[in-house]
Amino acid sequence: YNVYNIKNSSDIYIKSIKDMRLFFRLFNYDPLGIKLVIYKIIDRITPWYIMNTHELSYYNNIKYEYLNLEGKVWYLPWDKAIKYTDSFIDIMERAKKDSINTIIRVTKMLDANDINYEELNNIFKDWSYSTGKNYKLELEQKYYEF
Repeated sequence: YNVYNIKNSSDIYIKSIKDMRLFFRLFNYDPLGIKLVIYKIIDRITPWYIMNTHELSYYNNIKYEYLNLEGKVWYLPWDKAIKYTDSFIDIMERAKKDSINTIIRVTKMLDANDINYEELNNIFKDWSYSTGKNYKLELEQKYYEF
């Protein structure tokens, strides 16, 4: 109200969010691909410059299992010699424990005002963000599965 001088703007805002959800549910949400087929038919009937209605459908028949909750075997993108079955959650838990351990070790060092650079080099390794291994190894990522 103070900015735009519109009374009950919160009611208008909430109604517009509800309308947006309804639109999404009616026109975009398409778990079976039925709306995609209908939209493609509409696209063939109408002139090309009107609109590509098939883009409204959020249908995706490709199923990716990024979390690996089923524990399927996977390999590193640069080395197929080692098998893994870890899920995303397993990897995150391990990373969380490592991070907590690192914070505790560095905090103890700072609290004691005794900074040991050799120990800091052991704590903070020269790891690549993309591989999690030493960046000097220059590992090439060549094994992917889509």
